[in-house]
Amino acid sequence: MTNILTQAAEACLQHRAVWLSRRETPGAPEETRQAARQYIRAHETVQALSIRHRLDGFMHQHGAELAAILAPELVHIRCLPAHLQHRALDRATHHLRDALASWLAAGNGINPDGCAVLNAVGIRPDKASRTDSQQQ
Repeated sequence: MTNILTQAAEACLQHRAVWLSRRETPGAPEETRQAARQYIRAHETVQALSIRHRLDGFMHQHGAELAAILAPELVHIRCLPAHLQHRALDRATHHLRDALASWLAAGNGINPDGCAVLNAVGIRPDKASRTDSQQQ
């Protein structure tokens, strides 16, 4: 776990505490809405950093094998102009999306417990924060 991820998780928990505090303050709907939005944005940052961190680890262990599997789309990618590199990566991403969809459709479960930081802040922001962030 990186320092940046840990700091983001701490900030998320602080934003959550502020939102919950403002939620208990009568007559402050705009403050509650702003606090909920800040909490949601902080949580999204933790999610993005966590996913990036875990994918980096995955690629470190399995990147060569994944690139070999996707070689028909990626071979000679470094020699292509930028717009064709982008297209080749899009095609490779399409194959990954299809493989993941098939894996999920086969009934394979998802284990969200692999990341202590996301377990600490929650896999998703509190549902009530979404409601509070949208109320007028």
